[in-house]
Amino acid sequence: MKKFTRDSLSLTILWFCATIGQASEPPLMVGDFFPDFALVQTDGSRWQLSAQAGQPNIVLFWATWCPYCRKLMPGIVLLHETYSDHGLQVVGVNFRDDGDTVAYARKMNIRFNIVLDGDELARRVGVQGTPTVFVLDRAHRIVLRSSDSDPDNPALRAAVESVTGLEDAALMDQEHRQLPANHTAREQQLHPFGPAAGGNFH
Repeated sequence: MKKFTRDSLSLTILWFCATIGQASEPPLMVGDFFPDFALVQTDGSRWQLSAQAGQPNIVLFWATWCPYCRKLMPGIVLLHETYSDHGLQVVGVNFRDDGDTVAYARKMNIRFNIVLDGDELARRVGVQGTPTVFVLDRAHRIVLRSSDSDPDNPALRAAVESVTGLEDAALMDQEHRQLPANHTAREQQLHPFGPAAGGNFH
């Protein structure tokens, strides 16, 4: 029993020492700038964040074996389809994975960019689990970091609308629609008996 305990302790120490050099950096959070990176895509071409200057981005860390990624993916696909015309770029960073990403992308109807071998990038930005989603504004500052696998996550959609400018557009449209009602209320305050009420007295 003592020998088993000593051997187990030795193995634990060896494992700990081996993983120290691979430990993740402190995680990037909301307000931080996402670092530039360049990784190879499934077609062999290179995708680089800085080449998307001035464009809002979703950076999704995922793996083919991850059931939570599979649950989230339709929501990311829908966001890409909905907001790509408004400048949104989406890149899926595949890591800790040796599955068939091309077949997976075809099955899940993924049409956004997928880059491979993202383990080092994950370590740099402090990502340890999948899925992890970053929403970046046009300056590539993080406005949302999420590990929620809900494909209809309202916080994720709100962040995307914010970085694409559609949230402001919707607010302006709402205010514009309210103008007639506000104008009418003001008229009623100024002329409580109607605009012609003052002219009925002789």
